[in-house]
Amino acid sequence: VLHSGTFGSHISITDVPFTLRKNGGFSAFYPAAPMVEGSKAHLPKMPWMDGYDETFACGGYVAPNLSFFARIDDITPFVTWPIDADRSQLIIYLLFPEEFFALPNFLDIVAKYRSFMVAIVEEDRSMVQSLQRNMHTATFKPGRMSVLERPINHLVAHNLRRIMLGAPGAA
Repeated sequence: VLHSGTFGSHISITDVPFTLRKNGGFSAFYPAAPMVEGSKAHLPKMPWMDGYDETFACGGYVAPNLSFFARIDDITPFVTWPIDADRSQLIIYLLFPEEFFALPNFLDIVAKYRSFMVAIVEEDRSMVQSLQRNMHTATFKPGRMSVLERPINHLVAHNLRRIMLGAPGAA
């Protein structure tokens, strides 16, 4: 399990109903715990989430570089900027309603959310770096994507269509 130290078995990717969107995007709505250690929100529901259950979760991707996750208590956009063929910069925002800013110990609470997000990204980092390293080995052979990577396959297919249809002389 990639996120065994953070999410553990809280979310099973096979249970997430992805909706494929235009231009390689996707969205998903699924039940999950807040994105903070202990899986218990340290903040109240965002005001516009009153009608939603405590386990509300969603995520998605909007081309070319915006991913986002939301829970009942926060929204977390990820923006990825390519630097070169082997490196990218990831910028993560933690968004909270303005009224939360007046809560006692708000900055301490945000630090807990930030710490959890750093732990998630560090779990991803080792996997992504391993994949990148292995692509440069003599034994690397591209293959089929897992059925669990349907949204990634959707994005790759979209990008290939853009490249092929955008090439001079392409039909």
